[in-house]
Amino acid sequence: MWLRAGGGTAVSLPLVLDALRRPDGLPLLLQAANAVAASTKPENERESLFHGMGHIGEVPTQVTAYQRSAKLTGLKHICEIGFSAGHNAIAFLHMNPNHAKYTAFDMGQPWSPRAKEFVEYLFPGRVTYIQGDSVSQVKAFVAEIKSGARERCDLFSVDGDHGDIIPFQDFINARDASVDGGYILADDTTTSFPGVGQAWEKAKAEGWIEELNCTGIEMKVNGYAKGWCYGRFSKVEGQHKQNSVDRNRDVQTISDVPGAHSIEPNLHKRMDSTIHIALSVCGDRGYEALISLKSALLLMNSVSTYEFHIFTDGSLLVETAFSKHVKKANQFHSGHENVRYKFYEIDMSNEIQSLFRPCSANRLIMPEQLHNISQFIYVDTDIIWLEDPANIFQEFSKFDGSQELGFAYEIENDAFDEASYYNHVNYSLPIFGPNGINAGVALFRVKNPKRTCAEFREIAAKYRSQIHLGDQDVLNYYGNSHPEQIFRLECQYNRRTDSKCKNYTKGILHGNRLVFHADLVKPFSEYPLRFNLVKSIPVPGFDDGLLD
Repeated sequence: MWLRAGGGTAVSLPLVLDALRRPDGLPLLLQAANAVAASTKPENERESLFHGMGHIGEVPTQVTAYQRSAKLTGLKHICEIGFSAGHNAIAFLHMNPNHAKYTAFDMGQPWSPRAKEFVEYLFPGRVTYIQGDSVSQVKAFVAEIKSGARERCDLFSVDGDHGDIIPFQDFINARDASVDGGYILADDTTTSFPGVGQAWEKAKAEGWIEELNCTGIEMKVNGYAKGWCYGRFSKVEGQHKQNSVDRNRDVQTISDVPGAHSIEPNLHKRMDSTIHIALSVCGDRGYEALISLKSALLLMNSVSTYEFHIFTDGSLLVETAFSKHVKKANQFHSGHENVRYKFYEIDMSNEIQSLFRPCSANRLIMPEQLHNISQFIYVDTDIIWLEDPANIFQEFSKFDGSQELGFAYEIENDAFDEASYYNHVNYSLPIFGPNGINAGVALFRVKNPKRTCAEFREIAAKYRSQIHLGDQDVLNYYGNSHPEQIFRLECQYNRRTDSKCKNYTKGILHGNRLVFHADLVKPFSEYPLRFNLVKSIPVPGFDDGLLD
C-alpha cells in the first residue's frame, strides 16, 4: 500500500478522500504526499527528507498559482519535467475543471515510485509517468507526438535539472511538445539557480517565450530563494501549427493566475514581486503616519522588497513630523536595505482634494499617479500593522479576472446590520453590499487607471452635496455600479472598533475616529496600547521623530 503508518507519517485515508472532493482540501493532500514519501525512509531520516531545495507545498503562493494556472479554459493536457514526490501534480489535478491529463518526465527519487502510486490512486486514469533523463525522454515524446501516438501539452511545467546547460534544453523540448501558444511554468528562476534564470532570459531574447510574469524571490526555503516564471510559447518560424491554444479566448482567464496580469496590449504592465504600499500624509497626520510606518518595519521579512509611495501636502508640519525622519532612515537604511521610499507632492488645488478631510480623497486618483505599478495596497495613516505587509499583499492572488479593488465591509456581516454607519444615518446614495465598504485599507489592481479615476471624479462631482464620508462614499457608489470588480477583504485586514470583527490577533488595526489617542479604558484599550507599544520600540532613523 502507498501509505504506511508509524512515526507520525500516516494520514487517514478517509480524510484524504474527503479532501480530494473539497475545494479547500489541497493542503491536506500535499501533507499526505509528504507522508507517502516519508514512509519510504527510516524513521530517523523522515524529518530531513526535503531539506534540500524543498517542494511547492512549502511556498503557499506557488501552490495557489500552479493550481489556478491549470484551471485556465481549455487546458486538457499538463506536462511536467520533475515529478519527485508529486506535489506539483496534485496541485495541477486537484479540482481541475477540465479533468486534465498529466504526463511526468522524471529521473526518479527513492520515494518516487510510491508517490506515483499515490497520485495515480487519487486521479485514476489521468497520470502518465515516464522515467529517465528529461532531455532524451521528452525528445522521444515529441517524436511520438509527430507520429500521432501522443497529444501535445497545453501547459508545461519545468522543474528539472538546475544546472547551466540542461534547463535551456528542457525549455526547447517543452516548446516542441506544446501546442502553439501553450503555457510554460518554470520553477526556481532565482539567483539561487542562475542556470534556470539565464535559460529563461535566453528563450525570451530568442523570441519563443512570451513572459507573462516572473515573481522574483517569494521566500526562502532551506536557504534557497524560491520564485518562478510564467509565460507562453510564441509561434516561431517552422514551429508546428497543430492544436493551437486560442489566445483571444484565454485573455479573459489568464488574470486568474496569482501574480499574472492581463495581456491585453493596452493594459500590459510588468508585475514585479515588490510589495507596494501607498499612503497620503497631510496636515497634523505626520506623527501618526510615522508610528504606522514603524509598525510595518518591525514586522517585515528580509527577503521581500518593499516600496512605500508617500503622498504629502509639502507642508512644514508634515516635513518636521514625518518626512525628514523617513528620508533620514532611507539614507542610512535603518537596517532595512530591502525597503525603499518614494515621495510625491499632492496638488492641493485639485478640486478632488477638498471632497473630505485634507488629502483623504487622493486615493481616488492614486491609480493614475501610480499607473506604472500593477498593484498596490493603500492604507490610511491611522493604522497599525499586526503582521508582515507581504502577507496581506498575497490577497491579490485571490482576485479573479474581473476584480480590481479590494475592501473590507463596514460590518463583518453578510446581512443588513443597523450598526453600519450607512444604515443608521440619513444616507441616500447606493452602497456596496448590505452594509457598505470601508476604504481605510484598499487593494488596487486597476486595469485602466485613466478610465476608472475619471469615473471616480464624475461620481464625486455629481453627488458632492449628498456625500458624507468623501472618497469612501464614492468608492461605495462605484462598487454598487460595478460589483464584479470588488474583492471582499477579510475583516482582520481593516479591524476597527465598530466593525464587529472576530477576535483576530493579526492583520491591520485601523484606529479611525482618533481611537489610537484615546484613554486606556475598555472596551477599546487595545488600540492605544498597540500604538504606544510601537512608539516605544526603537528603530534607527525614526527615534528622533518619535521622541519629540
